[in-house]
Amino acid sequence: MSFLKRREGTLIILKKCIYLSDIGSNNNGFYQLNAVLTHKGRSSSSGHYVAWVRRNQNEWLMFDDENVTPVTEEDVLKLSGGGDWHTAYLLIYGPRAIEYEDKPNEGASGESNVDTMDTTTSSNGART
Repeated sequence: MSFLKRREGTLIILKKCIYLSDIGSNNNGFYQLNAVLTHKGRSSSSGHYVAWVRRNQNEWLMFDDENVTPVTEEDVLKLSGGGDWHTAYLLIYGPRAIEYEDKPNEGASGESNVDTMDTTTSSNGART
């Protein structure tokens, strides 16, 4: 699977890092937060549960019964709880696909190698 991306007026090709020897595994070790189940209330026997789900890389949705509302990533990262505010009960992570720039190797073999990998982190220090 390849992706095209522009950088300073030039076209580069990005490929997802896929490990064919172990399909379905997360060999790169990078994860991203995909969903959070929260509880709002003072005790587990009273209150309300809400699901917060990543729709795509930059969009989150809050599922509160039949109401679905777009929220920001900052809203999700504030779910540390306390008092009557939402307390995160369950965090669901999934593998994060790593993109790398495919550059030809300078050697005579014609093989390509991985020069750079995107391992950026968000403002809270978590890998994104």
